[in-house]
Amino acid sequence: MEIDNNLHQETLNGYLTQYDIAYKMKNYEESLKILDKGLLLFPDAFELYAEKSTVHNRLKQREKAFQCLNKVLELIHNHIPTSFRLGRWLLEDGEYDSSIKYLSIVIESKDNYYLDAAFYFRAISFLKLKLYKKAMRDYIQLPDNYMLPRNMDNNTLYENITLGLEKMMSPKIIKFD
Repeated sequence: MEIDNNLHQETLNGYLTQYDIAYKMKNYEESLKILDKGLLLFPDAFELYAEKSTVHNRLKQREKAFQCLNKVLELIHNHIPTSFRLGRWLLEDGEYDSSIKYLSIVIESKDNYYLDAAFYFRAISFLKLKLYKKAMRDYIQLPDNYMLPRNMDNNTLYENITLGLEKMMSPKIIKFD
């Protein structure tokens, strides 16, 4: 028996609407229950897994959030919003190599919505790994009017990269005893 696509989409949207209301009311446990009910009916609905990752992240359940995002990528290979979210969250967790991997997927996609932010976060990952040339390469891709996160200003990022480049390129001082 084939399910009518419109009914399928309406039902899925109903779960997403209920979830959205519960989430906005900061009722995170109820949000998860709604998403889990939806997943019983729609086990391949990547949208439900993506939203579930948001709730788990809000509850500081990072491992569960990552599991949900990996499920999205299992369902839709190279899903750009998910790759971006993974890259950003891995950066926050200090997993710089993995962060670079996912942010590179976003950059290679040339998706304008995420592109500048992906360059920014990948530059920070490179900076943390002391890969200053790569950090600078990404940094110069940012438009002049790029809105950086509140805790970082453009000069700070630029200064950190150029300081690293200067240290890398300065001749080693040899001490003679």
